[in-house]
Amino acid sequence: MYRDDAAINGFLYDRHAESVAIETFTEAIRIASDTIQSNPLGLPLIPSWNRAFAAIPDFASKLVAAVERDNRPFVSM
Repeated sequence: MYRDDAAINGFLYDRHAESVAIETFTEAIRIASDTIQSNPLGLPLIPSWNRAFAAIPDFASKLVAAVERDNRPFVSM
């Protein structure tokens, strides 16, 4: 199905690369599952916003500036 879609749209399709990507993703999910099951109350991988604000005093202004930069239209040179 995906090979046909790629052909219609003029794209190359690499069935092996897709299989490798699926296997890699599946393995990552398995590793994450094993990690969570072995220590379900472990430390969160992403810090809370309170921790970010405590660690970086001007975090709020930096975050706003980053979002504003990200929302600017892209201009190609």
